[in-house]
Amino acid sequence: MVNITSHKGATLRVKGADLAKVSVMVNGKEVQPQLAAGIDAKQQVYEIPGVKAGDKVVIDYTKPTAIGGVHAGKKVNAATAVSATAQVYDLSGRLAHASTQGVLIAQGKKVIRY
Repeated sequence: MVNITSHKGATLRVKGADLAKVSVMVNGKEVQPQLAAGIDAKQQVYEIPGVKAGDKVVIDYTKPTAIGGVHAGKKVNAATAVSATAQVYDLSGRLAHASTQGVLIAQGKKVIRY
């Protein structure tokens, strides 16, 4: 967990891996960090919105909030990409039936079944 107190009130930028996937709170309210504009996304620099002078920002890496995103890639049939014995979960973390279609998690990776 990281605690930050803003003293200047300027835009708060934080460099951190997958900051969009962890709990970020400003004065006890959950906020969603955004990738900083004008900076290469590979550098993973995030802006935390709504931070004013004196605000307390808490970044808690022990509380993941979501999957950061699903990116389009080459089209792969999920049935051949995932072994037949692998357990598959929906985005809520529930075990999914073998015939379930949509965005799923299999072997720690996001897959799309169609």
